[in-house]
Amino acid sequence: MNCRNFRRRLLVDPAREEAEDARHAARCPACAAERARARAFDETLRTLLAEEVETYPVPPAGRSERPRRLRRIPPALAATALLAFGLIAWLGDNLQPGWPTAPSHAPLATAVLDHIAAEPAALKTGGAVPKPTVTLLLVSLGLRLDPQALGTGLEPVRYAARCRIANHDGLHLVLTGAAGPVTLLLMPKTPLGRGAPIRSEDFKGLLIPAGRGSLAIVGTPDEPVTPIARRIQRELVW
Repeated sequence: MNCRNFRRRLLVDPAREEAEDARHAARCPACAAERARARAFDETLRTLLAEEVETYPVPPAGRSERPRRLRRIPPALAATALLAFGLIAWLGDNLQPGWPTAPSHAPLATAVLDHIAAEPAALKTGGAVPKPTVTLLLVSLGLRLDPQALGTGLEPVRYAARCRIANHDGLHLVLTGAAGPVTLLLMPKTPLGRGAPIRSEDFKGLLIPAGRGSLAIVGTPDEPVTPIARRIQRELVW
């Protein structure tokens, strides 16, 4: 067995322990370490999915993004306000990475569901986004695909766009799951102390710490999100 086949089998079931797997892990420290990481991550996913959590309401589609009509204000006051808002935005994106932007996972879970509800068309796109486009979007946020990975974690991507998610720049992707479209929100500047499940009447998913930020994987209630989470964890470098 070679390293590629060993790691491919890890994606299917990190807990498997057949003789040839054991022999390969014994002579390949890198694959043994990868198996340990995969098993620890899988245990985290099992724990999160077993948690009893609050069901968050989802707003009607488009409500979160509906623009409001603003009253006319004097130019001098407008300039002052613009400067203040610019300073706030800069602080929001440049504070020490370890400082959380939310006291718990609940506000972030709500923000994730609000974002999905505000962009319903993203779940209905049919064509595949070219891989170079996805790669450029990832790089623009300081992320990249692991060149040593198997290359299937983010394919096919049906929708890809940079968005403001939970007051920070993030990447909104839609993948093809076993039961329907799966939303993947990558939030490299939104730290999360611990993972948490997301559930609503229409969606089920996970919030997972990643690097100095976090990610959300959200599908329909019958979508098996664990295999997707395994692939994303293996292939994305934060």
